[in-house]
Amino acid sequence: KADDKFRRFCLKDPICQKMPSLTLVLFVWYERIKGKRSAWKTYLDALPKWYGLPHECQIKLLLPFLRGSLILEKIIRLKISHLRHYTYARQMLHRAGIEPGLRLVDYLWAAAAVMS
Repeated sequence: KADDKFRRFCLKDPICQKMPSLTLVLFVWYERIKGKRSAWKTYLDALPKWYGLPHECQIKLLLPFLRGSLILEKIIRLKISHLRHYTYARQMLHRAGIEPGLRLVDYLWAAAAVMS
């Protein structure tokens, strides 16, 4: 069963064990892709489709306002961290046979939901 496979993945994956926030991001993503089969559907459907958090913006749009500031550096570091976690999670989920594959847009949405 897919839910059992996902649960086992979260419990056994070494990074998920060390990073509960990543586990929560993956849980939110997984429940969202389940659609009507998710007990969380009503809640997830009520969440914003876009959060407007800085890590969701393109750097080229932020540059004119934040060039040379520490906040721009922090946003870039957050983006890099998200990309690193996304790449790792996508690869490990694929190896575990958990489909459909994790898309970056879905990962970033779930991360924003968890962060907000």
